[in-house]
Amino acid sequence: MVSCTREQETSSCTACNIAWFLAQGNKKRQVALRATLHGIFILEGLLLTQTVKLAGGHEILQDDRFFKLTQDSVLLSDFAYISSDERGLDLGAGIGCLGIMVMGRDKGSVDGIEIEAEAARLATDNYARCSLSGRGRIVTGDFRALPGDMVQRYDMCISNPPYYSPRHGQIALQPSLATARTALNGDISELCRAAARALKTGGRLYLCYKPSALHELFIALRDNLLAPKRLRLVHLNTKKRAGLALVEARRDRACELNVMPPLFINDEKGGESEEYRRIYKDFY
Repeated sequence: MVSCTREQETSSCTACNIAWFLAQGNKKRQVALRATLHGIFILEGLLLTQTVKLAGGHEILQDDRFFKLTQDSVLLSDFAYISSDERGLDLGAGIGCLGIMVMGRDKGSVDGIEIEAEAARLATDNYARCSLSGRGRIVTGDFRALPGDMVQRYDMCISNPPYYSPRHGQIALQPSLATARTALNGDISELCRAAARALKTGGRLYLCYKPSALHELFIALRDNLLAPKRLRLVHLNTKKRAGLALVEARRDRACELNVMPPLFINDEKGGESEEYRRIYKDFY
């Protein structure tokens, strides 16, 4: 099944189900399918490629080889901020979604570093597709060993890190997906260490994480001289416990933690909440 931008729609998305059906029946020949609901799907051999419309009028290309745009990244990009004279760094940039979404809403510049070479190439292509190559670059590399020109250069860092330890649960068979979903190339402590190295004094780190492991995140932040500044929990509705935490931290700055009002995906009637619709209004 192909992932949709809104994760809860994956199993019911007509376009995805049609594309999946055609993929099963046409493994030996190329098939092109144009779907009206969630973008354009193109089956190239066994790879299903999708164009996704983002806020700011941008479109990106994603395919089955790499971790795709998710609801977590969309909500994180809305939570983050960069001003016109600031420069940001996407740690573990994947196919470039976060940097493009942040630049699509704000006026700053966002570079990215990605360990998977093919994903980094697609991210570079996506920056070019969105006419953002002049505002940011994608570097193929490991954020645990930042290039010298990325050290203490950035006003903000952003990351949607892997949530799962390789000691728990199944690891995806495809290496690029395993890297994105499981902390095989850097755990949360190493990510925070990389952010602390990349940020200027007072710089901001934005990331999303699973609420049940916030204690691990806060310890990693503290150990790397990063202080949590803002926390917002995301709930499906008022009756469900939080499924996602959005966090902002500051480098070398003592600050009080501002616990923001929760973000509810659904309203009391079961439809999408007004704020959730606002965040997604320019997508697809």
